[in-house]
Amino acid sequence: MCHLLAIPGVLVLLLLAWELLVTVTSSGIGFATRRVENGIWRFLLLSFRITRSPHILTWAGGIALVGAVSFWGLLLWLGWMLVFSSSTGAIADTTTGTPASLWARFYFVGFSLATLGMGDFRPVGSLWQVMTAVCSLMGLMVVSFSIAYALPIISAAASKRSLGTLISTFGRTPQDIVLAAWDCDERGNSALGSHLVTLAPLLARLEEQHVTYPSLHFFTDPHHEKSAPVNIAVLDEALTILELGLTGANRPDKMQLRPVREAIFEFLVTLHRIYMPPATVPPPPSLARLRKAGLPVVDDATFAERCASLKHRRQLLAALLAADGLSWDAVASRKVAASRSEPERGVEH
Repeated sequence: MCHLLAIPGVLVLLLLAWELLVTVTSSGIGFATRRVENGIWRFLLLSFRITRSPHILTWAGGIALVGAVSFWGLLLWLGWMLVFSSSTGAIADTTTGTPASLWARFYFVGFSLATLGMGDFRPVGSLWQVMTAVCSLMGLMVVSFSIAYALPIISAAASKRSLGTLISTFGRTPQDIVLAAWDCDERGNSALGSHLVTLAPLLARLEEQHVTYPSLHFFTDPHHEKSAPVNIAVLDEALTILELGLTGANRPDKMQLRPVREAIFEFLVTLHRIYMPPATVPPPPSLARLRKAGLPVVDDATFAERCASLKHRRQLLAALLAADGLSWDAVASRKVAASRSEPERGVEH
């Protein structure tokens, strides 16, 4: 055996320690772990392109978590395998006392990492006995860190779906929300104000969760009523109609809309910095249905001119959907299941 094998083994273990510290104990994700999860996403995206099944992307979050944890386990196993292979007499057969073969060392490291004992082999000498104890402790540490990594993300994914479901109760399209909120007995859309108050802190919390757990973005949902990106875009388009599409006397108080509008914009800017792909500005939402229902809306040319002032914001909304494998049709129509597009996205910093 070559004593120099201990050097790459220690380097691999140091890389693992850094990945765990960055991923689990700080806001972000390790460089190598990020590459692994991005690779999983690209593979699932390719599978989606071949099968055209939107449900494939639904598994991306769980598979990315398993992939990250498996990657840590492989680094740990490889690192200690190299360390124990650096000395011929490090491991010996318990019965015969002969030095262990390469595969026997592989088996010994796996048993030690799983804290199952030493099996049919034993470390020779005090140095390798200590190394075996450290190996077992690191195995336990990786398991603990993996749990600490996965549980908050799973919880945040559930909160993300809950927020999408909550917003979808307002309406399936921007026009649905405006029509549902309209109250002719009061001043226009005042019925929506009390609901918006509860959404601002939830949106701010989702933004922080995406910063702390970038892998959260891999948890997607093909159903309109549960997809947070779709329903956030639908809500923001509805607020655009209320703010810019109504005639002057019927516009809502800006302070009613401002907290949620600001929360959505901060959410979009944060996600854009992390991983959202570029996207084109979508067309303004249609006012035809509202005009037919008797709502006091401006003409299409005026509305389009006003929407131009929100070019960057609406471009970020389109990018939000593209990053989740969706086209703008998910907002413009009710046919969400068939609106998946083919973006490439990953967790980038």
